[in-house]
Amino acid sequence: MHLKRAAALIVVLTLAASPAYEKDKPRRSKPHALSWQEVLFGGLARSASRDTASRAEPVDLAAYEGLGSWIDIFNAKPWANPKGAVRTMAKRGAKTIFLQTSTYGQSGGMYDEGAASAFLHHAHKRGMKVVAWYVPSFTQQKIDLRRSLRAIDFRSPSGERFDSFGLDIEATHVDNISVRNDRLIALSKRIRKTAGLSYPLSAITPDPIASSYWPSFPWKRTAKIYDVIVPMGYFTFRASGFEEVRDYTADNIRMIRRETGDEDVPIHVIGGIADDAGPVDLKGFVKANREHEVMGASLYDYPITSRRSWYEMRALDASVAQRRREEAREEEREAKEKKREEKVERKAEAEPGEARKRVRSLKGSRSPSSSASRRDSRWSADQREREHRRLRTRDRQRRRS
Repeated sequence: MHLKRAAALIVVLTLAASPAYEKDKPRRSKPHALSWQEVLFGGLARSASRDTASRAEPVDLAAYEGLGSWIDIFNAKPWANPKGAVRTMAKRGAKTIFLQTSTYGQSGGMYDEGAASAFLHHAHKRGMKVVAWYVPSFTQQKIDLRRSLRAIDFRSPSGERFDSFGLDIEATHVDNISVRNDRLIALSKRIRKTAGLSYPLSAITPDPIASSYWPSFPWKRTAKIYDVIVPMGYFTFRASGFEEVRDYTADNIRMIRRETGDEDVPIHVIGGIADDAGPVDLKGFVKANREHEVMGASLYDYPITSRRSWYEMRALDASVAQRRREEAREEEREAKEKKREEKVERKAEAEPGEARKRVRSLKGSRSPSSSASRRDSRWSADQREREHRRLRTRDRQRRRS
């Protein structure tokens, strides 16, 4: 009897001392002082949140900065020639390659290990980042988890790994929204627990404004687990023209910050289908992203991104945008100067004195071809005609006399 009571007492004391029991209590004002519970259990348990205060080191989010480009498993040409694809993207100004590793419809966890290794090698050689991404179904949680971790744990023969992992949240096989949300969060927590707090994770989310297929999206819970929000804010489906695209993109950014309750939440915006975005649309898209200071942006996907689209998207870089503004101001100044000079010339030509001087200067010219302009040629021809009439009149007068 005494042994049972002693055992029960030990269990109660153990639970009371556990960090899990303390997790909802406010932190102490002296975080450096360890309590006996922390000594016994090895420190406070970490919670799976984006709070950097609980991380041993800051998370490196460089993979989501600036211009990115996407490659999925259906893009045959890039997979057949990773070196060439990386070279082209680097020349066009891309800083990050978002490379799909698998999807719930595939039979394996890694689409092409050899090509993936080549992408990592050539991208890292050029100073670029590579983000793996996977599309879960939420109907088979174990498979989704296993394939997500397969990408996170992947190592090339030379030991290179992906710089980050993104979960593409868009499958709607689970009809019940509440169940779908719960499965999303459960899967995300398991990915975070295994990957660790120092590994950068991103949530590739539905369009915040027009996500009719996923109402009541759990923005706050998602933002607590993932480091970066990558919204599929496809303006190419819903807006056109500079102003419309600019406003639509800005509304998406504002809505994410409002729904997550975090004005500083890192965001990388996917603008839409690359070959559906015109130059004017892209100017508005880039303008909104720069005005609202998001981390970066991209179009979907690499094979259908034109040279003109790459050119417009490069303005996401502050130095590129500044240089183009200076060039535009210089061109405007030159155009104004040229217009002013033309106005002065027209005014001078309209003055009678200038016209007489021009007529006198044409005397003795050998031919219209020696004139400096068509106008000078016309003046020379008129002068010859008058001289010819004068000579004929003189000859008639002589014959009469």
